[in-house]
Amino acid sequence: MNLHSAARAFTAMASLRRPAALGCVLSILTCLAGCPAGNVATSRVMVPMTDGVRLDTLVVQPAGAGPWPTLLLRTPYPQLQSWLYTDWAERGYAVVAQNTRGRYNSEGSDLAFAGDGWGTPALGNHHDGLDTVNWIRAQTWSNGRIGTYGKSADGITQNLLAGANPPGLCAQWIEKAPINLYESAVFHGGAFRQEQVLGWLRLSAFDPESLLLFTAHPLEDSLWDGFNIEPRQNLRRWPVAVESGWYDTFLQGSLDNYVSIRTNGGPVAREQSKLVITLSAHVANLGEFAWPSAAKEVPAEYTIERFQERYLKGIPNGYDTLPRVAYYQMGDMQHPEGPGNKWCHADDWPVPATETAFYLHSDGALNEELPTTNAAPVAFQYDPENPVPTLGGANLVLPQGNFDQQIIEDRPDVLLFDYGPLTEPLAITGRLWATIYASSDRIDTDITVKLTDVYPDGRSIILCDGIRKGRHHLRLDGADLLTPGTVYPFPVDLSSTAMVFNTGHTIRIAVSSSNSPRYAPNPNTGGPMSPFDPINPQVATNTIYMDAEHPSHVAFPVVPVE
Repeated sequence: MNLHSAARAFTAMASLRRPAALGCVLSILTCLAGCPAGNVATSRVMVPMTDGVRLDTLVVQPAGAGPWPTLLLRTPYPQLQSWLYTDWAERGYAVVAQNTRGRYNSEGSDLAFAGDGWGTPALGNHHDGLDTVNWIRAQTWSNGRIGTYGKSADGITQNLLAGANPPGLCAQWIEKAPINLYESAVFHGGAFRQEQVLGWLRLSAFDPESLLLFTAHPLEDSLWDGFNIEPRQNLRRWPVAVESGWYDTFLQGSLDNYVSIRTNGGPVAREQSKLVITLSAHVANLGEFAWPSAAKEVPAEYTIERFQERYLKGIPNGYDTLPRVAYYQMGDMQHPEGPGNKWCHADDWPVPATETAFYLHSDGALNEELPTTNAAPVAFQYDPENPVPTLGGANLVLPQGNFDQQIIEDRPDVLLFDYGPLTEPLAITGRLWATIYASSDRIDTDITVKLTDVYPDGRSIILCDGIRKGRHHLRLDGADLLTPGTVYPFPVDLSSTAMVFNTGHTIRIAVSSSNSPRYAPNPNTGGPMSPFDPINPQVATNTIYMDAEHPSHVAFPVVPVE
């Protein structure tokens, strides 16, 4: 499905944005104030925001008068169900679960995340999270200490709340959520994240205006300032636990969150925040091939229960003395004993690494040797009506995880570059950037780069990938169309990984111009971004240069193999 037909399908589903079945569930679960549930008490309240809009809010608290520390979950999903929070209440926390503006029984417009920040004019001057925190602190059952938690959209609302500088916030557990919605959620390298945005908005039954708003701003302009808390990290004065997974669609956004907290957060946030990276995708499934089960779970000493106990209740359980970073280092799936396939710890991220350039060569080689002056370029044709299909990787709605790429790599519009087979293991940990020198016979096109681990039997397992839109080869906050035939460096962010490539394996880089529907295919026309594009897509002949003057390469963060 192309972007045009997908957008039409999304708009046609607008009438389904409050499914009847979910409405029935919410009606059944609605409980009057003080309704008992075992050893806890629950109530439903319509909490007023400063503009008069009221948000549907569930309160679950231990039996008794309190006061209690409070866990806050703000969500666009139908999670106002008391049984979800009974365990927390029985541990001595009051839990407040609230549907965000416009969602289900909450009033107002449900423009995605527009009400969850710090009151930017472009998004309506709303600060619903801050209003909710102030309401909690005024309740007799609250002791004034508030922690937040949640995954994905529920993590995004936490990040946006932090930018509002809320009083009484003591801890945040943020799982698989980006810090900057432009680059980490809606676009990447200037390319529209088609499957993620269209899929999520449709499945979550958001107002179609969310799609129209996002696609009307393809540049990183001032609208996105209200969805990016990185410039406001200095307001964070509390510990933050950031959790993600190597195949999570928001992995790099989570890493950027932690790094910017360590760089710009308040003293407590800088020193006591933690980062945990499991071997997981955004949801439970993880591709075609099995990994060790211990890789998918947060280590016992880093769990959310211990984190909230330490910082909301003040119990000295040793959480604050743990190494700041715990991450799973991947390895050969057929050799779980190693190298790799183990949990590692570090005192910071990124871990110390030697950035090593691996150069692309015209004969398909990938190595540390600088290309020769007369090395020939290689051209291929990219047809936006026959794009390279997405197969696994860090997706949201599509199948996620470690899929074999061989069927894709046989296409004539995919160029392969191999280092190996290895005579000894090679380990990389950290962020990967590619610089690909390319020209096109069109005024706009895309360059994609993918990293895979090729097993001796030929399986080519995806690890990470990235894309750069031609008009954004210089910047994301402006457009600079290409001059046909001119060579440009395309900076491509492949996100991050932690991998030990075993002896006998081959490291592969695949270069192309599409990855659909993960990213909307570039029509090569230079036309403006719209949910109703592409109009008259054109085939592009794209040429990759690999000579001494144009040394296309990928920078690998190489670490020692233990």
